[in-house]
Formats: sequence, C-alpha cells, structure tokens
Amino acid sequence: MATILSFSFLQLQASLFRQRTNALRTTFAFSSSFSSSSSAASLSAPNLSRKKWKQPVFSALDLGGVKVNREDVVRDDPTNNVPDNIFSKLGVQLHRRDQHPLGILKNAIYQYFDENYSNKFNKFDDLSPIVSVKENFDDVLVPEDHVSRSYNDTYYVDPQTVLRCHTSAHQAELLRSGNTHFLVTGDVYRRDSIDSTHYPVFHQEKWMEVLGCGVTEQEILRRNGQPNNVAWAFGLGLERLAMVLFDIPDIRLFWSNDERFTSQFSAGQLGVKFKPFSKYPPCYKDISFWINESFTENNLCELVRGIAGDLVEEVQLIDDFTNKKGMTSHCYRIAYRSMERSLTDDEINDLQWKVRDQVQSKLNVVLR
Repeated sequence: MATILSFSFLQLQASLFRQRTNALRTTFAFSSSFSSSSSAASLSAPNLSRKKWKQPVFSALDLGGVKVNREDVVRDDPTNNVPDNIFSKLGVQLHRRDQHPLGILKNAIYQYFDENYSNKFNKFDDLSPIVSVKENFDDVLVPEDHVSRSYNDTYYVDPQTVLRCHTSAHQAELLRSGNTHFLVTGDVYRRDSIDSTHYPVFHQEKWMEVLGCGVTEQEILRRNGQPNNVAWAFGLGLERLAMVLFDIPDIRLFWSNDERFTSQFSAGQLGVKFKPFSKYPPCYKDISFWINESFTENNLCELVRGIAGDLVEEVQLIDDFTNKKGMTSHCYRIAYRSMERSLTDDEINDLQWKVRDQVQSKLNVVLR
C-alpha cells in the first residue's frame, strides 16, 4: 500500500507538470459563505504608486463569516506578538481565488483527486487560521520544549491561542468528526527570515488518508477515535510549487494587487509563464550592532518587515565576529526593492533610520 500511495503522489506531480506543458484549461466553481471578492476589496494591498508608502492598519475583518476585531488579535501585551502587517493578511485567502496562481494550483490538485479518487476525499479550504495551542501543537504531539512553540517562531494571540503554523492543526478535529479521507488547504503563519522564497504567511495543502501506509503517529489516531486504523499524510507548500510551475521569481508577488501581475493568470490555466514587469534595482543598506543573548534573527526580520512591509526584499547576515571581551557583532545587509515602482532615496533613508532606531530600542542591541 505504501508503494501504491507514494506512486500516486508522483503521478500528481507529473500531472501538474504535464498540464504546465500542455496548457490544459479547466474551470471549477466553489460556493461558500465567505466571499473571496469581498475580502480582496476590504484587505487590498497598499497603493504603491504613492510617493510615501505607509503600512496599512485594519480595524476589523470578516473571517469565515465571523467579524474579528483588530484588538482581538493585535494587542499591546507581552504575550502577543502579532503585528498589524500579519493581521492584515488574515481572511485574504489567496487559495480561494480561482484566477490567482495559488487558487489555480489548488483547483488542479482537487481535479487530480476527483479524477483518480472520485467522491473519496472531503475538501476543506475555509477553516479559521486562529486556533488553540492544543490544536496547533498538542494534538499533533509536538513536544512541550520544541522550538516551534517559541515566540521566536510562532505568532501568539495569547498564551493559549496562535495563528496556525500548519494545516495539521485541524487534523484531530476532522478525525474526531469521522473524516477518514480529506484535503485541507489554508494560509499558515510562521515568523521567518526575509528572502525571495520565505514569507511569514504561506499556504499549505494537507492530504490525509486513513488506512494508508501508516506513517502518521498512531497515538494521534488513538486519541481521535481511530484506534484500529493507520494513516498516511502529506503536506504541500503551494507557494514553492507555484513558483516553479508559473516561473514566479519572488514570493512577495503572490500578494500583489498590481494588474500587471494579476492579469496574467486565468482560472484553470496551470503553468502560464509569468512575464516579469519589474526592472527596478534594489537598494542596499547595511546595519551593524553588538548582539545580546536574547537576540534572534527572526526578531530582526520581524522588526524590519513591520517597518518596510513588502518593500524589503532580503535581510542577510554578511559578517560576524567576536572580540576579545566576548562581545559578538553582526552586520546585516538589507535589500529594499519594490516589485511595482522605483523607490526614492528619501524613502529608503527614512525606512533605514526607523530600522536603526527600533533595532536599538526594541531589540536592546548596541549599534556600531
């Protein structure tokens, strides 16, 4: 059985790349109480044609038909580390937009399962990304001392509530509800580095089949009413696969509302080659400081992203050394570049001064 199911996944990969080559056209429709179009309007990206860019702040959003206020998610509290730029991504649901690369890819995967396993897999793509610590970690047997539970890696709303790090957060609930074959697609959130392939919000698709090849922890099944079964699970990062299928060079582009990007894709057209429209050069700024024991690169990246948003392309450690007194210095190179327009020197300098100020005040490091 294990060999058969592994081969099925290889078939899926081959199917996706074959559709890219042949440019096959398929169209699917979804019905839900959550409107993708309304979410797009209410949570649109900032207008980057302005001379001055400003991080947008939203007071409330509609999440699966439930109104979520900003103060319910973003709080001035030491147990909360969700910034406004992350809150603004909640409810956007790029994977539910049929003309978006992520939606096109998700639908192609659904088509594969519908054609090869007719009426076998239940599909879920609108489950709330705000989950309990129990759902996100305990239910999938993540050890209490595991690094993924730290505030450095995960967005905490409060000590018992997080933005899901993976769609596996819904696995136990779905098993308890009697689901034995299911696909779960959704936006997931992790504090991460900054470069062309990493973003704090991305999309996963989890494929689980009870009575598969038995790689899922048996304890998870036992706890959730499936003690006599075994299960096989697999997860896909939609962005990474879509970047290959559509030749999209930068993960930030998935969040662009620029028509030069969005107009290149149509529902059902898998693997249309993206035609770059940005030839704007990056602007590099370096920052050096003495670190302390609590310093982490994720905290630095989170701070820079909170100031510059999607105008920051990369944060890279380019030098480090420890002096005779045991003090360690890091030098980071920050690349600023808009995918949609030229940036002015005044804009970049303003952003960099804010970064320098907040690095010193919030991360408690000493600038060099």
